Amino acid sequence: MPSAEALAEQLADDVIAAVAETGDENLVIEINKILEAASTTMQEAYMTAIRVRRAEQKARQFLETRLQKVRTAAPVAAPSPAASAGAAQPMAAPAPKALSPAAGPAGQSALRPAQAQVQPQTRPVTKPPSQPGPQPQQAPHRHPRPNDRPT
Repeated sequence: MPSAEALAEQLADDVIAAVAETGDENLVIEINKILEAASTTMQEAYMTAIRVRRAEQKARQFLETRLQKVRTAAPVAAPSPAASAGAAQPMAAPAPKALSPAAGPAGQSALRPAQAQVQPQTRPVTKPPSQPGPQPQQAPHRHPRPNDRPT
C-alpha cells in the first residue's frame, strides 16, 4: 500500500492538472478541507506537495524568463567556415580539480583552502573606559517600619 506522502503527491499532481484545465483555483482549497476533515496527516502531505510543485513551477518560469533574456540579448555567433578550416581555435580552460584533504605535519589532516571551514572569529567585547556599561539594578533598601520591629 502506498504511503500517505505518495498518495498525497499523486493527488496534488491530479489537482494541479485539474486547476490548469478548469482554471478553478478553489479546487486546491476544497480538496484541502476534505482531507483536513478526514486525515490531518494526508492533508499536511497534500499541502506540502502542492506548495512544492507551485514553487518549482515559479522557479522554472523565472529560469526560462532569465534564459530567454540572455539568449535574445547576446546571440551566439557561429564560427565562419574560413575560421574553422585551419585556424587555431582557442582551447577551453580545464575544469578545476576538486581539492581533497591532505595529510599535514605529524599525521594531522590539513584542509586545502577550497575546503577549509571558515570559523567565526570571536573577539572579546571591550568597552572603552569613557563609556561605563549598565549598572546592575539592586533591590531597593527597605527601612524597617515601626510596626515591623520585634517586640
